[in-house]
Amino acid sequence: MRAIFDYPLPSFIYLSGAIIFLFCAFRFLKSQRNSRFLSYYFLATCVVYAISILLVILLPVQSFAAVTLLAWTIFAGGTLLLALIIRQAIESKLKLTGGFYSLILLVHLAITIDVFLIEPACLEIDRLNLQSEKLKREVKIALVTDLQTDHFGNYEKTALDKVLQEKPDLILLCGDYIQCMSKAEYDREGARLTEYLKESNFGAPLGAYAVRGNTELPDWQDYFKGSRVETFEETTTFPKDQLVLTALNFYDSFNSKFDADLKKLAPAQTDRYHIVFGHAPDFARSNTGGDLLLAGHTHGGQVCAPGFGPLVYLSTVERKWASGYNRIFGNRDLVVSRGIGMERCYAPRLRFFCHPQLIIITVKPKI
Repeated sequence: MRAIFDYPLPSFIYLSGAIIFLFCAFRFLKSQRNSRFLSYYFLATCVVYAISILLVILLPVQSFAAVTLLAWTIFAGGTLLLALIIRQAIESKLKLTGGFYSLILLVHLAITIDVFLIEPACLEIDRLNLQSEKLKREVKIALVTDLQTDHFGNYEKTALDKVLQEKPDLILLCGDYIQCMSKAEYDREGARLTEYLKESNFGAPLGAYAVRGNTELPDWQDYFKGSRVETFEETTTFPKDQLVLTALNFYDSFNSKFDADLKKLAPAQTDRYHIVFGHAPDFARSNTGGDLLLAGHTHGGQVCAPGFGPLVYLSTVERKWASGYNRIFGNRDLVVSRGIGMERCYAPRLRFFCHPQLIIITVKPKI
């Protein structure tokens, strides 16, 4: 059974909100300047909170459901609450109070529009330049992670079109392609992805390679049949031109104690530039032996606090590793993408201070 208490931070916020609403309801019921409607709204909100918490605790639903309830309470309930407070202030002829809460309501609405409608569609293309003594020629790599869609449409096609427009030498896809509620939906959206990959001739001169993520069904490799994308279900190391690539399986990418014996996996290839890619970044904490480590999974947290970073990112790596570029252990380059899509199904579909991302990495010979 998975409950709201699986994730401490959302649980704390959610329960704290319930306590605050109970306190406000008590104060407003005692106030002489309140309408019955406003009091009833507070009471109804408290009842919804209580029932929601009990359902999430008692029923075998995913913990993301609790976050969704929290989002509805903040963005939908908060809007109604502020509107009612403004109405009460106007009726009580409290102009300064009404103006203050009107300003808060405008900011609240702007944030709501941003997190649900604007940020999730604001795909950023970030470029990173690296150097290596192991390369003789420049290599351009497209890191594509977490397409994670339940409707493969214009946004997803545009994002993948942009990958091709960059004309990379190598395309690495790090999992989470489709996320739906039923097998029939998976099959439908998978077919749309397959059709796009074939029609666009999606690929690159040095190849396009895909590994498995969290949301994939056992037949996930069927999405790529007939396309130029090669898939890996098991951890595999192979040479490619002046590179050696290690594609991690799902479990190895989450293994923070993963020990890649490169000499055993790819004899006589240790002098080549080694790229290790997997779904989650947890493997970066281990002895991978790679020069460039690539991953997704975290979505950058989806919700970030300025100056703090992602609130929740579901990985064992350090918070600063959950997104972007980091030089780790002195000689490895770790790049974790915020992903193209976002969490679906039970989770709220929002992003805050965390735009979706496509990363283009150019590795040049070090002179």
